[in-house]
Amino acid sequence: MKKPLWYCLAVLALALIYAIGALAILPAIRPQGEAALPEMAAGERVACMEDNDEALVWRIRTIEAAQEEIILSTFGFGSGGAGRDMAAALLAAADRGVQVKILLDGYSGEKAMKKDHLMALAAHEQVEVRIYNPFDLLRLWQVNYRMHDKYLIADDHTYILGGRNTNDLFLGHYSDTPNQDRDILVYGTGMDGSMGQLRAYFAQVWDLCEVYHGGDPAGQAALRARYDDMKTVWPTAFGFTDWQEQTLAAEGVAVIAGQIQAATKAPLVWQQLCALMGQGDQVWIQTPYVICGRKMYQDLSDLIDGGTQVRILTNSPQTGANPFGCTDLMAQRRKILDTGATLLGFAGDHSLHGKTILIDDNISIVGSFNMDMRSAYLDTETMLVVDCPALNAQLRAGMEDLASQSLETAPDGTQTPGADYQAPSFGFWKGLAYFLLGLVLPPFRHLL
Repeated sequence: MKKPLWYCLAVLALALIYAIGALAILPAIRPQGEAALPEMAAGERVACMEDNDEALVWRIRTIEAAQEEIILSTFGFGSGGAGRDMAAALLAAADRGVQVKILLDGYSGEKAMKKDHLMALAAHEQVEVRIYNPFDLLRLWQVNYRMHDKYLIADDHTYILGGRNTNDLFLGHYSDTPNQDRDILVYGTGMDGSMGQLRAYFAQVWDLCEVYHGGDPAGQAALRARYDDMKTVWPTAFGFTDWQEQTLAAEGVAVIAGQIQAATKAPLVWQQLCALMGQGDQVWIQTPYVICGRKMYQDLSDLIDGGTQVRILTNSPQTGANPFGCTDLMAQRRKILDTGATLLGFAGDHSLHGKTILIDDNISIVGSFNMDMRSAYLDTETMLVVDCPALNAQLRAGMEDLASQSLETAPDGTQTPGADYQAPSFGFWKGLAYFLLGLVLPPFRHLL
């Protein structure tokens, strides 16, 4: 029997109300919480990876060094050269008896697991894959919540934590348009150090995730052949590594992490970052984009009113890779400056993806947390806090180099170009797209 028009319209209206409520309104209802500052573990050593080739080499070295267990948590696992190199290295570890555990986000992970190299990896008896919050249209209220953590653990002695996804944009030389990112390797740890903090966090997320059932061993031969070829392509990743010589002594290291449920979260990571920044006189923040809500703006204002000088380095709208972040920066620039922060718009060849905070001349914080509401309230995030003046100086030099390719805007609006700054320009279609996005995005800023 044909349904009357009013009935069909009523069903559509209810479906629309459900979708808007689940996808847009629920994430805006934010719980409160308090986070204590992390305990800094002494006796560990660190190294920074700025270059994408270097980042892939160190990952392969770390996997090669594992004898019992490897843990990889990643938001994205690509099917290009970098993803296949990582899969080949992980399969080789599994072949020699190492237990391999892989955590993937449900948004990108389920698509990734349809690729031949990951199906081959998952088919190995020493490999287990789990998915965080798999995408499900019947659970729209959970769709917005993603696992954004990026770390690699080898046994209880070494881990890498940062902002790089496992794909060609961030690892190796497989992309013509790579992103600039940053990782920190921590070596010489133990379960009493920061490794214990990271492993405890991993165990909570692992237990929350769904086991991936599937895999196809047909692609394993190709991965094993690729692993043999990698010894020629990446020769420094294999053989002896003097971990002590290639790392710096740290006075303290700690892992910051937030809540893990697939629901709106208390902003615990942001609170801890603000507390740490409040202990310093001068703070550098590098973030791919700035999408703050009222509370985050107020926190930033309170920090600066308390006597901390803050400089924020982010992508300029003309050259940034995230259209939502670029559009929001154009609309919110004045609000950012009104907090008292100095804003630097990077206009170099490659989009910035690194997330870093430098506090005075000793504290460095690197990880996955973007300065946006999604990182603060929706996604899982991890950040590494390191007390090491030598590392801080190294990172500061890198930030100054990026600043030289940026346009600095003071709170009063005064603009100063860096020594190597070249003013970028919008193409017509890109400018039009950002204009149109600016008209529709404001109600959804908390989801970007």
